[in-house]
Amino acid sequence: MSNAPKDFGLLVRAKREECGESQRAFGKRVSLSQAMICRIEAGDVSGLSKERLIDIATTLGIDRTLAEKAKTHSARVLAYCGTAGCPVNLPYILRFRELAFRPQMFEHDASEVQRCGFCGEKLQTQCAGCGAAPVRGKARCPTCGQAYVQCDVDIQEIYKKDFQFLIESLRAHYKDATEGL
Repeated sequence: MSNAPKDFGLLVRAKREECGESQRAFGKRVSLSQAMICRIEAGDVSGLSKERLIDIATTLGIDRTLAEKAKTHSARVLAYCGTAGCPVNLPYILRFRELAFRPQMFEHDASEVQRCGFCGEKLQTQCAGCGAAPVRGKARCPTCGQAYVQCDVDIQEIYKKDFQFLIESLRAHYKDATEGL
């Protein structure tokens, strides 16, 4: 599978070098910074319009359809780690009944498969329940209501254990306090 933005960037670099220009000199010619030329050559065209890419292609004698493909295939998507135990997912208790995780959302190129930097699992780019794109800052899909990160922990059991520990601690404290009387 080809990666149109990277292929376009490699072609821009080859044509620029063929002309004997530095990134800075070519950037001045097309009214872009050296840093932006560097990004284009690396395959990152996300900050430029399709028309701007066509202008760059035309300046270097590159077929305009390659610039159009580069922009079309450079879509960025939100992705998240679907592993409940991963440290990028923030746990919290929902309505005192349910343990939920708010996943950290990462933006990446749609044409590449990304893995979580913490646990190594493949990042998810859609809701497992309905296939909708994830929404930043949400623990549940706004379309179908399913949690992005599935958790099978019963929060009531956690509360029971914590409550029993609290009662036992209070009894022990009360017993210690009343023994000397």
